[in-house]
Amino acid sequence: ILVNIVLLEFPTVIREKKFGRYRVDAYLPEYHLAFEADGERFHNKERDKERDNTLRIRYNLPIVRLTGSELWQFAKEVKKK
Repeated sequence: ILVNIVLLEFPTVIREKKFGRYRVDAYLPEYHLAFEADGERFHNKERDKERDNTLRIRYNLPIVRLTGSELWQFAKEVKKK
């Protein structure tokens, strides 16, 4: 869902882009911006905070995090249009 939503607005989205030992769910190279989809099952807020901080410091990479419920809501709104 994340990549499909991002693709609606941005033509170039790289899935599972690797930065050092980390991967981000979606990366926009034109903006040097990453997106992460946070499902309840696979994400830990403290660990993710440390990871995002490392990516920001080491790669100057901002991360936009969206919860599963936010993504489902976006998907519903897009489907209505």
